Amino acid sequence: MRTTGFQATNVALAVDEIRAMRDWRLSDASYDPILQGEDLVSMEARSKVRCRIFFAYTSNQISCGQREIMRYLVQNSMADVIVSTAGGVEEDLIKCFEPTYMGNFKLPGKELRKKGINRIGNLLVSNKNHCKFEDWVAPLIDKMHDEQDEKDTEWAQKIASLKDNEDKPERFVWTPSKMIKRFGHEIDDKSSVLYWAAKNDIPIFAQLSLMGV
Repeated sequence: MRTTGFQATNVALAVDEIRAMRDWRLSDASYDPILQGEDLVSMEARSKVRCRIFFAYTSNQISCGQREIMRYLVQNSMADVIVSTAGGVEEDLIKCFEPTYMGNFKLPGKELRKKGINRIGNLLVSNKNHCKFEDWVAPLIDKMHDEQDEKDTEWAQKIASLKDNEDKPERFVWTPSKMIKRFGHEIDDKSSVLYWAAKNDIPIFAQLSLMGV
């Protein structure tokens, strides 16, 4: 693809960069006593330190057929950290309940809407896909809310019984990353990117305030 031209050339260059990231080890670089501690002096220790790969994508990549490729990468732990959008999280879960169909860019959105169908570019998603997702996630969020309330009560009791020399216990809060990991555990669907991220303990960072839940 490197000699094909246009964007194909950039795909080949991106593949080269990814291969370089996967092959790189700290032993390839000179030792820096200021940036690296004494535990990284030996070549053996340095050879075990590799690149931390951040994998970022937006919701349209999940909506289309790229989801299967990304699921493969996450399933095989080829990324260390994922950065996505609310839609990237939501669309992955929605696809666990109902399929997305190929359509056409020219299909009239207004007429499709009357039939309970939503067009995403040239993809078609039924309203029932979103309804099934909401039916699944709403009670789960209620359950997570109750769990946090319970943990808050336990935390308050520990705070009340603290001695002067004891450290203050950490308070549990559902962060977006913790919520996404919980969704991945709960969905129990091997076609899901979130499922494999949770299973392989790969953190996902996303802003969830825009999710329709």
